Amino acid sequence: MRIVEPWLLLARVVLVALAALALAGPFFYVELSYGDGRVASVAIVIDDSMSMQVAGGGGTRFEAALRRAIEVVDVLPAGSEVVVVRGGRRPRVAASRTSELSAARLVLTTLSSPAESARGSDLPGAIELAARQLAGARHDLRRVVVLSDFAGPADGAELSAPEGMELDAERIGGENTHANVALTHVALDPDVTSGYRLAIEARGK
Repeated sequence: MRIVEPWLLLARVVLVALAALALAGPFFYVELSYGDGRVASVAIVIDDSMSMQVAGGGGTRFEAALRRAIEVVDVLPAGSEVVVVRGGRRPRVAASRTSELSAARLVLTTLSSPAESARGSDLPGAIELAARQLAGARHDLRRVVVLSDFAGPADGAELSAPEGMELDAERIGGENTHANVALTHVALDPDVTSGYRLAIEARGK
């Protein structure tokens, strides 16, 4: 026997092999550190309140939040958009919405740690600001990532996703074993009992 048309035979063998692979359904898993691999417009909210200065094994919680934010940016596919928002009171935009992921990453690597910060947290306000930043985003898939220790009233379970957006709240620094203590009201009034002294009233929680 002699093969008359070897290229035709090779093509048929390849076709049969491809059909077998299609029926077998070969696949592999890729574990992403964030998201599902789809192009998206993402707002990263980083809590920079006072409690984020608590130090752990690898630095402060704020520094850990920055590292996590960089991980998120690094796994976003090309064409995605990123905006970075500081979540302490009052919320501020650290990096405007951009599709230049390398530029957003650079902002995160140079973002200063608020070592002397006495800020509280305003995560609901930060999420609202992030949603406004994503209002004109290019992609229908819009996500808000909140990175916080959720100390005291800043409970991640109480946060709600903006309309039409996904919300991912990630705790930084593990569970808090001590609740935050804060002054909620301070008043300075004349002391009517003495006539010339001042009385200070302070309430906290």
